[in-house]
Amino acid sequence: MLQPVVMRHWKLDQLTGLSDEAEKAREALFKRIDRIGKVGAKMASERVSA
Repeated sequence: MLQPVVMRHWKLDQLTGLSDEAEKAREALFKRIDRIGKVGAKMASERVSA
């Protein structure tokens, strides 16, 4: 759910000219979004199994 918002609407993956600090923050955000997606998928799978 978060990934489409970040990629399509905010277009964070298309930003250029970021400072080193901003680039690190963007990468941290992408990692967090990926982690949230994995946790959500796991929780959904566990609900189906229960």
